[in-house]
Amino acid sequence: MQISKRKYLYVLIHLFGWLIFSLGALFSRPGQWTIDTKGEICLRQITLLIVLICVFYINYYILIPIFLLRRKLVIYFFTVVAIVVLFVALNKATARLFSTHHSGSSRITNVPMVLRPHNDIDTFVPSMIILMIGLGVVISLLQSWQNEIHRRENLEKEKVSTELDSLKAQINPHFFFNTLNTIHSYTAINTDVARNAISNLSKMMRYVLYESDSGQATLDHELAFIEEYVSLMRLRVTSKTTIRLDLPQSHSGAVIAPMIFMPFVENAFKHGVSSAAPSNIEIIATYDDIKNEVVLQVSNTIHNHLHKNLSHQGIGIHNTQRRLQLLYPGRHDLFINQISGKYVVKLTICL
Repeated sequence: MQISKRKYLYVLIHLFGWLIFSLGALFSRPGQWTIDTKGEICLRQITLLIVLICVFYINYYILIPIFLLRRKLVIYFFTVVAIVVLFVALNKATARLFSTHHSGSSRITNVPMVLRPHNDIDTFVPSMIILMIGLGVVISLLQSWQNEIHRRENLEKEKVSTELDSLKAQINPHFFFNTLNTIHSYTAINTDVARNAISNLSKMMRYVLYESDSGQATLDHELAFIEEYVSLMRLRVTSKTTIRLDLPQSHSGAVIAPMIFMPFVENAFKHGVSSAAPSNIEIIATYDDIKNEVVLQVSNTIHNHLHKNLSHQGIGIHNTQRRLQLLYPGRHDLFINQISGKYVVKLTICL
């Protein structure tokens, strides 16, 4: 249905364009046309209009795709020259036919000749034919440029979708499996904790599997996902780990790319928690409704045996950096560094 609508619109644009062109350009009498009657003017201009239509579509649908777009420039040039010469000659032959017809009529009926000899060179017809050829080239090149832009946009969308699927696949196995084991251990110790954990896990799975497929999620849901994740992670860490979570409560219906924050949060728990040494994790988010800007800052303690350098970031971080470049070009700022024994990530996104 969408394709048929585009074709219908395409035909209407061509018809409207030729209507405007015929009214504006063709129905003004050039100085080289020595025609005295309105009937002869109309015949001459209708003939020229047919010639120009033929030139335009021959060039647009045959010459440009076969020669110009395939970079056969020399062949295209000489073919265009031949087309111009052929149709100029055809137009002159038609004009002579009109002239001969009315010359004969004038001898019989004693009516003055309507087509008088004119010594000026007729530059109007060749100019109009060249204009049609140039117009076809411009339109064709613009369409090729737009098609290339659409192709690249589709490729980028496919990349974003693929990277999001990769991020889901990364979170699902190791996180959900470990969380289920943790919940299983709590079923015998504290059923209330286990029940709440199952509820949180269910919400997270629903968000990952369904809501994130749309390509956009509300900031409320994205931050709620982080809150539920942290709530489950609290069950798995020991008392030596301190977790600070500070999230805004009101986001005014702002939307964001789903799971854009998750790799940084997950990375903090993956590399910033040790069962033998004190650990500290801070996750702070702020939202400015005036600027429509969200800031996420995640920091975790660096444990040498778990996180030796910044180059070991994992596929999730690299995927997220790529998603940010595609989804928020020029509208995000990502800061990653080691500061005072902590691994710090600060992400600012203008929504």
